[in-house]
Amino acid sequence: MMAEDFTAYAVIAHIGFDRPLSPQTIQQNVGELMSRIALDCVGEGARLIGHIKCLAETLEGGAIICSVTTEDGRATSSGRVPSSSDLLDVILNVLVYGLSDDRIEEIVERDIPLVFPRATFELEGFHHDHEHEGHDHSFVQFEEGQR
Repeated sequence: MMAEDFTAYAVIAHIGFDRPLSPQTIQQNVGELMSRIALDCVGEGARLIGHIKCLAETLEGGAIICSVTTEDGRATSSGRVPSSSDLLDVILNVLVYGLSDDRIEEIVERDIPLVFPRATFELEGFHHDHEHEGHDHSFVQFEEGQR
């Protein structure tokens, strides 16, 4: 049974920089953003971190996958971006117990400029309507060796 105070927040953050950031800076800052969001969720009253994760991509290619699953904010990441970039798209999912969507969005809006100073950003929300016709929610089955 799912708890009544479970929230699954999802957003795309389009972050623009005043100058290109190096691949190392992007990697470090994405990890810092995920850690800060997790710690701030706990500080704001989340009683359990389910999973806070993101996929960060640049226009130049490459991607960073970063994740936090514990209240200590320790982020793990994989992947990389191959070159400097002045634009980063971050697909962010925050699965927590004890905070509302609005409160999580306030945290995200506060933390992005703390981690990426002088950056501009726009949040694009995900909206999924489960009451529509003609949409198949079934899982894709893979044959052995297709993955």
